[in-house]
Amino acid sequence: MQFRSVAFVFAIMVLAGCGGGGGDSSTPPAPPPPQSFLVSTQAGTGGSISPASTSVLQGNSTSFSVTTNTGFSIDNVSGCGGSLSGSTYTTGAITAACTVTASFKKLSFTVSASGSAGGTITPVSQQILYGDTATINVKADSGFVTSAVTGCNGQLQGEVYRTGAITADCKIEAVFAASILQVTTQVSAGGKLSLQNPQVKYGETLQFTLLPDAGFDITTATGCGGKLSGAVFTTASITAACTVEARFNPDHLVVFPDAQLDRVVRKALQLDASTPITKTQLAKLSMLYAVDEGLTDLHGLQHAVGLRDLSVSYNYIVDITPLQELHQLNRLDLQDNPITDLKPLSKLSALETLYIFYIPTTDLTPLAGLKLTSVGLSNQAAFDLSPLQNMPISSFHLWSSATTDISVLADAPLQFLNLHESKVKDLSVLKNLSGLERVFVTGTEVVDLSPLQQAKSLSVLNMINTSLQDLTVLETLNFDNEAYVSISGCIDQTGYSRHLEQLKALKSKFNLDLYIGAEKRKDCADTLAGTTLSLNAQVVDRTLQYNWQFSGLKHPGQCAVYLDLDDQQPGRPAAPLQACADSGSATFAGYQADQFRPAIWFDNGIGGEKLITIGEVGTAPATAKLQSLDLSQITISAKQQLVAEREGLLRLHVTAAQSPLLLPQFQLQLQLNGNTQLLATAIPNKLPVSKIHRSLTDAYQAIIPANWMKAGLQITVLQDGQAVRNLTPVFADSRPLAIRVVPIQLGDKVATLPDLATIQTTIKTFWPFSQVEVRARAPYQLKASGEKSTAYVMLSELEDLRTIEGEGVYYYGYFKAEMGDGCCGGLGYVGYPVAVGFDTDSGDILAHELGHNFGRQHVGCGNPSGPDPDYPYAPSSVGSVGLSLDLKKWYSPTQYHDVMSYCSPQHVSDYNVAAVQDFVLKNPPAEFPKTQQVQQVQQLQSAKVSRGLYLAGTLSGNTVQIRTLLPLSRAPAYTSSSGHLIKVLDGQGSWHQFNLQLLQIDHQPDNSSRDFRVELPDMTIQRFEIWQGDMLLAAQDNRSVSVGRNAAQQPLRSASQFQLAEKSNEICVNWPAEQDATVSLLYQLDGQDTVLALNETADNFCRDSSALASGGDWRLVWRQQLSTREFRQPR
Repeated sequence: MQFRSVAFVFAIMVLAGCGGGGGDSSTPPAPPPPQSFLVSTQAGTGGSISPASTSVLQGNSTSFSVTTNTGFSIDNVSGCGGSLSGSTYTTGAITAACTVTASFKKLSFTVSASGSAGGTITPVSQQILYGDTATINVKADSGFVTSAVTGCNGQLQGEVYRTGAITADCKIEAVFAASILQVTTQVSAGGKLSLQNPQVKYGETLQFTLLPDAGFDITTATGCGGKLSGAVFTTASITAACTVEARFNPDHLVVFPDAQLDRVVRKALQLDASTPITKTQLAKLSMLYAVDEGLTDLHGLQHAVGLRDLSVSYNYIVDITPLQELHQLNRLDLQDNPITDLKPLSKLSALETLYIFYIPTTDLTPLAGLKLTSVGLSNQAAFDLSPLQNMPISSFHLWSSATTDISVLADAPLQFLNLHESKVKDLSVLKNLSGLERVFVTGTEVVDLSPLQQAKSLSVLNMINTSLQDLTVLETLNFDNEAYVSISGCIDQTGYSRHLEQLKALKSKFNLDLYIGAEKRKDCADTLAGTTLSLNAQVVDRTLQYNWQFSGLKHPGQCAVYLDLDDQQPGRPAAPLQACADSGSATFAGYQADQFRPAIWFDNGIGGEKLITIGEVGTAPATAKLQSLDLSQITISAKQQLVAEREGLLRLHVTAAQSPLLLPQFQLQLQLNGNTQLLATAIPNKLPVSKIHRSLTDAYQAIIPANWMKAGLQITVLQDGQAVRNLTPVFADSRPLAIRVVPIQLGDKVATLPDLATIQTTIKTFWPFSQVEVRARAPYQLKASGEKSTAYVMLSELEDLRTIEGEGVYYYGYFKAEMGDGCCGGLGYVGYPVAVGFDTDSGDILAHELGHNFGRQHVGCGNPSGPDPDYPYAPSSVGSVGLSLDLKKWYSPTQYHDVMSYCSPQHVSDYNVAAVQDFVLKNPPAEFPKTQQVQQVQQLQSAKVSRGLYLAGTLSGNTVQIRTLLPLSRAPAYTSSSGHLIKVLDGQGSWHQFNLQLLQIDHQPDNSSRDFRVELPDMTIQRFEIWQGDMLLAAQDNRSVSVGRNAAQQPLRSASQFQLAEKSNEICVNWPAEQDATVSLLYQLDGQDTVLALNETADNFCRDSSALASGGDWRLVWRQQLSTREFRQPR
């Protein structure tokens, strides 16, 4: 800057000396010399730039050399308008002093990694800066070790390999090797193993040969997941150190490794636990029954060479190799075992009967070549049945299988065919059915039964839950006299039913034992598909004339005429069902009116039903006239029948083209059993021109007193003193309801019962009863332990309570919300009279759960489980107009929801009221026992009439769990036919058979789990089995526990070990509690039991006795599995 300033001053001085630029023509001045500028440099870490600086003339450029240190590269060079080429940076034209700046970065190198099989090395590639180190994770797989890791100058520490300083790309390699595992051998006296304590690489298998000494035989070999086949024991893949144990025994004896099998065989041979079993003895065994015995190992059974019949179902058997030596075996039941290989059966040439239901394998190849006559299969997957080709099979069972093709049985001489819930549809492939006697197509889609015409003598045909709708083929089958026939699924059982007519005729023709089930499929064919139905009507001279036209009908049917179906389902028709042609016309002769609202119902009798409605026909008369009337309770609907001895609301629908100033007077003349009464009617404000259904103010109305509402009532409608209409109401048979309400106690918490009158009012508001008797019970206390229970537990215990106490009435338990687990505010059995609910209930829960007890399903508003598929209205609507109990209010179907839904506010539909009415007509509720009945019970007991035994529990799949087993103080009440049987083996070795009742809960937690109950004659139970048709569902054995209430050899069941003491209004029990044992405490007075405790497990517990009358006896019932003993003590 100083240099440029001096030059500028000098220039001025020169100009001044020349006279300041005068206009003379002197020589011009010389140009100034060029300027120079300083270009400096800056270099970052990792390199340099040279020269460090330089002076550059204005307008010139200059170059710099950029040099990197080892391990670095040029990152960026900038400044002075230049550019970099290679390692040379050249500036732009210099016009001012400036600086060139260079930056550098470390080089990045790739570190890659790989490993052999048997482990992992990560990451497989990474970028590392010069001089830095890398970390690699090296992990051997299970059963492997890290043998070596090399590359990149690193070291392995544990599972981490750290490299040296990285100065170039490099590679790491890891080598893994299989672990060497120790297999320890243990050998009993009497033999040796071919290998002693060998070592083996991870994942490999070993084979040992068992070498018995002279005079010894092989007992078994176990360990290392292995399997013994003959004398060779092969391990599973060895993945950890393990032990192989070989045992030998004297060769004239048989030793069973499985203690449960040993016990069963000893029982069959009648040997005690200390007596050795000889091969000679075992060879004489011809039959062995070991069902549900907990067996896991069949070794030893290969010596039962005389065995002809073997049942080992419901066990845990995987390996059936020992069976391959049983060449006389004729019958074998292996069902419900985890068997995966049937090869050991391939050479059992004498085998004729084989049941392999519910085993994992579907490979039947090993069975090819056998001459089986009876085969039982079940697997959700499909079987390839070709290995059964040409077998002389007379009995074939295929359950719950995706198998569709049974053509391999085309020529089999079948006598018994059971296709329960299989996917088989076509029976036409079967060509040799002349000897067929029993057929089960339950739960299938078989609809063509014509192939069964080949059968000459059918004794059983089970068609429960099938798609069958055309029953004409049944008339062509050759049934035995008293043959058993059962059917359900797509059978029409309502209204006109050609199905029921056909079945009734079939029953009469063949003298059948006929059972029609309630099961209803959702996939039944639409028998009205393609059909068009129309209705036309007119009013001529106050008479209804109508005509109909049906096209596309495939099946003839019957028709009924209905009138005034406003907001309601068809009930009692105005003109009853009768045969109707495809088209026709008729005149309604019931009564005369100016306005009608007709509908026609068509029913083909095989599931096809259709209602055709049209609007109102006719016009309002010039003068006021009665058009129609309705008499209603609960809902304004004729769907349900009237309830006797309960008030009814009668509405008279009077219309006029113009409402007169002075309305006519209407009266009702009631006649019943010779008595007469005249009732006035309430007058509407004005007359409408057409009936207004949703109203209590637009019609004349009167409440018919309850004492007049009985069968035989005649009502005459009088208009200004003249009779204009007659009505004969139809009443349902009287069905009083008796209900015992039970406050449930848990610990110190006791539910609070509502007022009994409130309960009565709630029930009558929703359900069709006139007489409701409610009685309260003393609190029932749940088990002493725990502060929480569940509604499911309370429900099942209440069912026990009801059965044991024997009143037979409906039982409803109230519990506090905090006692439950939050699952639900109420719970009830469907079609069975026991339910529970919150004690804070305003009535809706009670009505809802009783609805379930009356057989009703949910209505699908509010997302409940299992909604009723047949509910005829929108799920959000109650459908029909509701009435309050006092008949003074009406409830709109657009605002109210059905009580069987989860939506509010609630009333009840005519559909559900009618269904409940039908249910109680078929299942009359019991009444509370009268004094005379109690005396009769006492007389029966004094006469020592055989008492009953109550058994209840849960059936879940193939597992049964007993909840309660307790002797009753009355004769057993047997269950009607239910489709399920319980077969009981008593203490004397005799089998008995009874119908079993399976209960459905409205919120079933598991669709495969059902509560069951049965009342039996009092007996000792050794074993029971639950059957559905010919299918064994589950079984329970008393096994090692001594059986019977009279088993004196059970020392801990003596009366002296049970102490009962009552003081301060409490009865306390002290007993020697033990595993799986329970006690129940009952109080009995005059033959009537009151349950105080059920299935208690606490060794000391107390119950409140303050509500008990004086006198009576204590009953204490001890139970363990199927064994019970009862102790009685006077109070």
